[in-house]
Amino acid sequence: MPLLRVFLHDNGLAQYYDAFIKAGATDQDLPQLLHFNDEELTEFLQAVDMLPFHAVKMKKCIRELRTQGHTPIHDTPSEDITSSTTSSLPVFLSNDGGTPTASREVIMSHATIYGKNANRPLTEYEIAINKASIELALETPMLLVHKGRLFELAKKKLLEQGYRYKRGRSRSKLSSVQPEDDHSKEIMYMKRKENAQRLSEERLSKIDQLEQQVQETTARRDHHERILQYARAKNDMETQKSEECILVQLEATRTDLRKEISKLKAQERKHQWYKKRKTDRSDSGFSEESFSSQQSSTDNENDERVRKWAGSFPSSQESAISVDDSMSICSNTSSGITPRESDVRGHALTQ
Repeated sequence: MPLLRVFLHDNGLAQYYDAFIKAGATDQDLPQLLHFNDEELTEFLQAVDMLPFHAVKMKKCIRELRTQGHTPIHDTPSEDITSSTTSSLPVFLSNDGGTPTASREVIMSHATIYGKNANRPLTEYEIAINKASIELALETPMLLVHKGRLFELAKKKLLEQGYRYKRGRSRSKLSSVQPEDDHSKEIMYMKRKENAQRLSEERLSKIDQLEQQVQETTARRDHHERILQYARAKNDMETQKSEECILVQLEATRTDLRKEISKLKAQERKHQWYKKRKTDRSDSGFSEESFSSQQSSTDNENDERVRKWAGSFPSSQESAISVDDSMSICSNTSSGITPRESDVRGHALTQ
């Protein structure tokens, strides 16, 4: 039986020798490859990153080696199988069920996944994988025949032991949920809740400011209305025209302020409705995560309920007058139409 290094060299695959050694194989392990079935051999070749064409070539060479009579047959198990398997893994268990020192050393050597021929220090992750792999191999030595399976079990063992990866998340493909994932989601929900509360406070503050501006604009309008009435009584056309323009502009400003207030109040009512619904679901035993997962699919329904809930509130469009209409009215004040009358007419035209 040729050595693994010689076999790879003779078949033009010498570039994979280091990869085979890093994967846990030795020069004496070529008989092990002959015992692999097609699935196991494919898994091993993928583990050493062998190119597809080279993998096909490797399988063909192994089949040829088997046909040359190097594969142990069932009528001579004590000679060939023992020489192929136990040459590298002699006597796994002693008669009393314990593991002899020599066998432990061999198993530990074969179970080591990282750093067999590396000149650099191992990372914390690689050391942990080696430790888990050795522990599993000592418990079940036959795992050494399936290095890919051993590696997956070692990663799973780290996961179950709560190993913390450098970046805070598992680099393995296991689908188990990490405890830190739940913690990060909880932090995300808390930040989202705090942000929503902050925006609500800013809206309420803005509404108060806008309502104060509406009151001030209304007071100014009332003042100019009194001036307009006095100008009419004195038949002062110049003052009357000037005051009518000022009143139209003040009314347009007040309408715009009311529109913005109405919009902010609608947003705040929607926020309070969502907040109440989340609280009700939380009291009923539903998590915020389950609420968030359903929220996007029910937004239209929720918006409709909010509109019905807010139906008793007046709409800003019912008394809206546009700036363009205001300027048009201001340019036609000579017609004798008062601002109050123009409001009514402008509203009628928008219906």
